[in-house]
Order: sequence, then structure tokens, then C-alpha cells
Amino acid sequence: YAWVNVLKNLGPLNIFLKTFLIIRRTNCRAIVTTGPGIAISAAIAAKLLNVKIIHIETWSRFTTRSFSGRIMYHLASKFYVQNESLLQLYPKAIFSGRL
Repeated sequence: YAWVNVLKNLGPLNIFLKTFLIIRRTNCRAIVTTGPGIAISAAIAAKLLNVKIIHIETWSRFTTRSFSGRIMYHLASKFYVQNESLLQLYPKAIFSGRL
């Protein structure tokens, strides 16, 4: 099947489709992510299926937002930060401290 090879090369779309199918098959209730950008496709699939999304903005960020954090902030049901300084950048975030 030629279309299978095309999907393998579409990266984010491939991740979206695989995640969508896995969530439907397993009756998943939540996903947890710490980024990176590759998690965005999975989060969109989860959002479409009304699955809770928990994102943790990792300890490596102090003064700037990550690419995935900027997007996940709007997609996630719960958004945690590990550095208190990030609460200024993400006002609705929950400070978790180190995990």
C-alpha cells in the first residue's frame, strides 16, 4: 500500500492518527506530557476525543516559554510548571515544584 509509506513520512500527522486510534481502542482517560513539540499532535488527538491532557513545563525553563508550552497551555486540562518564575508567563498554571 503506497499510502502507508506516505503517512510514515508525514511525522506530526502520523503521530496524530496513531494517537487517535490508540486512544479510541484503549479508552484512555488522560495523557501526560512534558513536551517536546512532538506531543502537540498527540494532544490535539486527545482533545478531539475529550481526553484530559496534563502538561508539565519542565525544570529546564526559567524565563521563557517553550514552543510546546505555548501551545499546550491552551490545549491542556491541567498545566503545571516546575519553576515559580514561569507563573508570570503562564498565569493559569499550577506550580508543582520538582517532580
